[in-house]
Amino acid sequence: MRNIASSLMVLLVAVLCAQPMSAMEISAEEASLYQQAGAEQDPAKKVALIESYIQKFPEGKWRTELVYSAALACDQLKQPDKVISFGEEVLKADPSNINILLILANTYSARPDGKDKSLAYSARCVAAIDKKALDPPPADVPEDQYKAELDKLKKSAQFTHDYVAGWRAMELKDYAAAEQPLKSAYSIKRNAKLALWLGVAYEKNGKIDDAISTLAEALVLLNGAQKDQVQKKLEQLYQQKHGSLDGLQKIIDDARGRIG
Repeated sequence: MRNIASSLMVLLVAVLCAQPMSAMEISAEEASLYQQAGAEQDPAKKVALIESYIQKFPEGKWRTELVYSAALACDQLKQPDKVISFGEEVLKADPSNINILLILANTYSARPDGKDKSLAYSARCVAAIDKKALDPPPADVPEDQYKAELDKLKKSAQFTHDYVAGWRAMELKDYAAAEQPLKSAYSIKRNAKLALWLGVAYEKNGKIDDAISTLAEALVLLNGAQKDQVQKKLEQLYQQKHGSLDGLQKIIDDARGRIG
C-alpha cells in the first residue's frame, strides 16, 4: 500500500506532465538522464544527476519533477541551502505542494532570520492540507489511511508553526503571546525545550501551579547541567507557593507518569 507522500508525488507528476511543453523533440540523452535520476536511490548521487540534467537541459521537460526530487534528497542530506533553492523553485510551479511547504517551513525554522518564512510556509501547509482533505483519496489509498496521513502531516506543520511562534515570542519576552503556541506545540510533541519555555511563560503570566506542573515535566525530560537548574527553579517556585517542599516529589512522580 502506497503512503500519502508517494500518492501526492504521483499527483504532482500528473500535474506537471499536463502542463504545456515545448514542441522541441525530447532527446535520447535527456530521457536517459531523467530515467537515471529517477531510478537512483542514493540521495547524493540523485542530486548530482539532477544537477547535471538542469545544467544540460535548463528548459527540460522533467525539470520541475526532478527539482522536487532534489529538494527531498537534499533534505535527507541535511543541505539546507539546496533545499531552499530547489524547494522555492517547486513552489513557483506548485504553490500548494504540501511536502515542500513543510520541508521549507522546517528548514527556515533553523535559520536565525528564517522565522517569518517558517511561519508563513507552515501556515500555508496547514491550509493546503485542509483543502486536500476535502478531495477524495487516490484510487489505491483507503480513505482512513488517507485521512490519517493527512492528519499526521497537518500536526507536523502545526507543530512547526506553533514552535516557531512561541520561540519568537519568548525571544521578545512577550510571555502572554508565547503561552498559547507553546502549549499547542507541546500538546503535539513533548520535548524538554518546549516544557521549559512553557513553564517559564506560565510563571511570567502568574500561573504558578501550571508552571510547577510543566517544569516538573521538563525536569523529567531533561539531562545534564540544565536539569539541576530546573530542579532549583522548581523548588523555588514550590517553596514560594506552599511554604515548604513537602509534596514536591509527588508532583515530579506524577509528571514522570504523564511522560511515560
